[in-house]
Amino acid sequence: MSLSIKGEYLWFLFAKQSFAYEDQLKMVLYELPVKKYPRILELGCGVGYFLSKLDENGYECTGIDMNVERINLAKRLNKLWKRNCSFHNCRAREFRPRIKYSFDGAIWMNVPLDIDTLTDEFLGCIKYNVRKGGLIIFDYLTIDKENQPTDHCEWVDELYHQGDDFLPAGTYKRKVTINYSKKPWEIVWIAEEVKSGIKLFEYRTSLPTVNSSLLREIYFKHRLKHIKEVCFGRIEFDGVPSGLSFIIDLFVNENISR
Repeated sequence: MSLSIKGEYLWFLFAKQSFAYEDQLKMVLYELPVKKYPRILELGCGVGYFLSKLDENGYECTGIDMNVERINLAKRLNKLWKRNCSFHNCRAREFRPRIKYSFDGAIWMNVPLDIDTLTDEFLGCIKYNVRKGGLIIFDYLTIDKENQPTDHCEWVDELYHQGDDFLPAGTYKRKVTINYSKKPWEIVWIAEEVKSGIKLFEYRTSLPTVNSSLLREIYFKHRLKHIKEVCFGRIEFDGVPSGLSFIIDLFVNENISR
């Protein structure tokens, strides 16, 4: 197994430790009842965790991600978890199955997105793939002003993994650094195996925040009807607020289909 696959898996394990995965899953199951929305598309599906849980609850699930290693891992985990999800390596706007309007709903979760990406990638995908009346769920970052640091913050946390087909048993350490002095903010995640000191991943990116009013104005022009906003509160690392929160928005696709 390649080092990059191990890194992707460890990224997922640490992400579960930081983000409200289980609460988000409960919300998706509640808002997308399987009898009304049986066919679900996930954009930026990562290793397929959300889809595996939806599949377990009777949905027909398809995931897309532009990271080939992540999709390869998703396919392997899909077999390990005995699920029937379908995975594709491509950009969201490039996903064009043979039949238009193939899905009843679409989700894009825990991926920090700027407004241009949400408009270009997300809209381009759902307008082709999601039927009229289909439900759209996605999230984006907002600033938690009450807990916003002013300069440079660093967190270190650990997790113990019992070992499986993808990662040996052991203790793994993650260091998260956010530079608040730049706009947009910069974030670095570094994770390593504690015993050997081997680095398994290093992830660097900027953290775009979104003007929700502008986003909804754009989506309204594309005939998406906003129906709900859900805030899952602060993102924490090692129990400390990071200054960021995820806002989840729900829209109904009012475009004319078939």
